[in-house]
Amino acid sequence: MNPVSTLGIDLAKSTFSLHGVDANGAVVLRRGLSRAKLSELVAQLPPCLIGIGSLLGSAPVGCPHSQRSSSASFCLR
Repeated sequence: MNPVSTLGIDLAKSTFSLHGVDANGAVVLRRGLSRAKLSELVAQLPPCLIGIGSLLGSAPVGCPHSQRSSSASFCLR
């Protein structure tokens, strides 16, 4: 499996949806995950672009993960 180069995270109250693609755009990760497991999974990934989409509550969750990303972006709705 190729490493994740871009990770999209859709934040919800307790369960997050993750979608990761490699450098060629092929899907290499697609899963749901609890809030408690998010940091654990992100820590295992190589540095990558992380896009976070959510309502306005995503910044407190996303900011700690920006340290593990070469680039982090937020899409607040």
